[in-house]
Amino acid sequence: MAFELVIDNQSDTVYRPAQLSFVATVDGTTTDQVIDTTQGYSGVMGTDDEVLPSQTLRFSVAFGVHEQPCAVRVAVRPESAAASAIPIFDGTI
Repeated sequence: MAFELVIDNQSDTVYRPAQLSFVATVDGTTTDQVIDTTQGYSGVMGTDDEVLPSQTLRFSVAFGVHEQPCAVRVAVRPESAAASAIPIFDGTI
């Protein structure tokens, strides 16, 4: 399962996407992010990109899921030390 995400930096400071962390579960069990650069899923870990104020950055992330229908939840933390994650998907696929 893949998502295209957009970081829209409306702050006055540079944002580094490498600060992002994702939390994903499939049927309540944690699943890993898929890194497959040939498919365009490079993730954000280790990226050297910076999002300048008033700029945007698009990227794709993917997660491993079952072939049969399953409950999926994906959330993101803007900074890995953030106390809570922001849900970006919660549904059945």
